[in-house]
Amino acid sequence: MARLLTHPVFGELRWEAEHSRWFTQLLLPSGEWLDVVVDPDNEDPVSFVEHAAQLLSRAIDAERRILADAVQSKLLDLYDHWRQEGDPALSPDELKERLDLSFVRLDTVAPVILSYGLGDVFGGHCVDVRVDEHLQVRGVDLVG
Repeated sequence: MARLLTHPVFGELRWEAEHSRWFTQLLLPSGEWLDVVVDPDNEDPVSFVEHAAQLLSRAIDAERRILADAVQSKLLDLYDHWRQEGDPALSPDELKERLDLSFVRLDTVAPVILSYGLGDVFGGHCVDVRVDEHLQVRGVDLVG
């Protein structure tokens, strides 16, 4: 199999044989780099890329709405639970603005995972927002 694949959405994808997945980095309009993993699982690695590209494009277009849904459904309560004495109470919009998209995983199990960094909030953990094929939030997890 090719170790590099060029795609109009992903740019240059590099095959990571040890993990059986593709990896790339995309430059966001903010100037930040976004790490992207495309994990075809048991599907054909090359043909899965096209499906993953469609999912990524749709997810990036809807990212702020997806994040707002995650904040309303779970993240704001989770923040309030983790908040230390002296930490400010945040509105949904304030919390949403503090979350930086840093990683996206596209696969066959949880089709899209959007991962956000929030500094030392949540003890330095990242927040993963699991999204289905219809871009509906299906779960929020702390990782790391």
